[in-house]
Amino acid sequence: MKILFFIILAAMFYAPKALAIEEPKFTDKQSYKDFEIRSYPPILVAQTEVSESFDDAGSQAFRVLADYIFGNNTAKTKIDMTAPVIQQPARSEKIAMTAPVTQSKSDSGYVIQFTMPSAYTRETLPKPNDPRVKIIEVPARKVAVYKYTGSWSQKKFNEKLELFNAALAREQIVTKGEPTFARFNSPLQIWFLRRNEIWLEVAKINMPLKTDLKTRLTPEQYRCTQENGTERPFANEYWNNKEDGIYVDVVSGEPLFSSRAKFDSGSGWPSFTEPLNKAAVRTLRDTSLGMVRTEVRSTRANSHLGHVFDDGPGPTRQRYCINSASLRFIPLLALKKEGLGVYLVDFAEPLKLQVATLAGGCFWGLEKLLGEIPGVVETRVGYSGGLDLKAGYDDVKTGKTGHAETVQVLFDPKKVSYEKILKVFFSIHDPTTINKQGNDIGTQYRSAIFFHTTEQKNTAEKLIAQVDASKKWPRKVVTRLENFGGFVVGEGEHQKYLSKNPDGYTCHYDRKFGF
Repeated sequence: MKILFFIILAAMFYAPKALAIEEPKFTDKQSYKDFEIRSYPPILVAQTEVSESFDDAGSQAFRVLADYIFGNNTAKTKIDMTAPVIQQPARSEKIAMTAPVTQSKSDSGYVIQFTMPSAYTRETLPKPNDPRVKIIEVPARKVAVYKYTGSWSQKKFNEKLELFNAALAREQIVTKGEPTFARFNSPLQIWFLRRNEIWLEVAKINMPLKTDLKTRLTPEQYRCTQENGTERPFANEYWNNKEDGIYVDVVSGEPLFSSRAKFDSGSGWPSFTEPLNKAAVRTLRDTSLGMVRTEVRSTRANSHLGHVFDDGPGPTRQRYCINSASLRFIPLLALKKEGLGVYLVDFAEPLKLQVATLAGGCFWGLEKLLGEIPGVVETRVGYSGGLDLKAGYDDVKTGKTGHAETVQVLFDPKKVSYEKILKVFFSIHDPTTINKQGNDIGTQYRSAIFFHTTEQKNTAEKLIAQVDASKKWPRKVVTRLENFGGFVVGEGEHQKYLSKNPDGYTCHYDRKFGF
């Protein structure tokens, strides 16, 4: 029995290798943190269509194509099979490069494809006898590829696709068409070793390639960001810069550090106690130079920034020691012009302005209406009330992080009072529903006021009593008063969402109650 067990186990692990088949060769590959981009040349595919769903008719279509490659062709010859097997729900006129099986939706149903071996040309490839099989040449294209293992399920595919899209957005890569699911395993492969890929055709890469960076960056900037270089201490641009503003990645423009977190460490390099957003940077173990250090890289562009050490001042006790050459400084008064107005909120004190932090359902509609109040200088959306400083939209929407979708309002107290802003707040959302606003349900949609000072708390308590006494709402106010404990800036696509998407979803409107 033991011998039989080991024979079966060996078959599962080694038979797939013995059955190795050709895969389409790509001409170029660019590696990113969570995915890669490949360039494929033109490729020949055998294609058939089915009028029913892939689950119902896919096996029949597979047999039609299998008959073709096993001899049902004009040459009566066997055509070697290639990998991967692919399913793609897309319109037939937008068929992506696939191999050897593709599913793509057409007007009449689905398109299934086998990719032909690279040794064939359109002229030498045997013609199909079955009229249901067509030979198509798919043009050259560039595809983004996300890898994972395991057996197929629609749920898992959707989860991985969501992660893939988030990674593409971070790298500023725009795709087109529908996603393709690629299976590389042989039928004998054990399920947890099965290799899968999701493909999306690349329409545009907004992030510059390294070849372009050599032209755009100075030699020192390129050496530091792309070759893990370190500039000389006390002989760099920002080590002694004391001006208010934001430091961004010199490669991508991604906001990384604030002057509010900058301090003089005496090291000769710009030093910060923390990044603007924990998700904007990532850390790696660095064993170069015969020592163990923690490297800091930007998340979006993967630029080498410097290192972080545990010898900084409180409360973080950290020192982010960063190359000036990896950064570009944007002065406070230039933030709005550079599209970084959301960070003006962090400089309320030197600007002699104040901040209100409010939650009341989906932050899209709340931000738009609060931003229209005369005297409001800037608004931004994000997340408050939770502990995870790396939380993003995908985390918060689960309702498990403790955060609420939140709007921060930067206002001029000489032109509008905090009380006036709260009066509008209580008029544009329903403060009487617990963890619910319109169709949105969950603690992330709770009504809350995150007060920054005792004075703000007192004003909020007074106004809640006033709103209840007015009887404008049929139920008691359930808005929570929470001590402000931090704010995670929301993703760029959520900032000023309704200004960019006027027909977008909102459940907020001004009832003009006039409390």
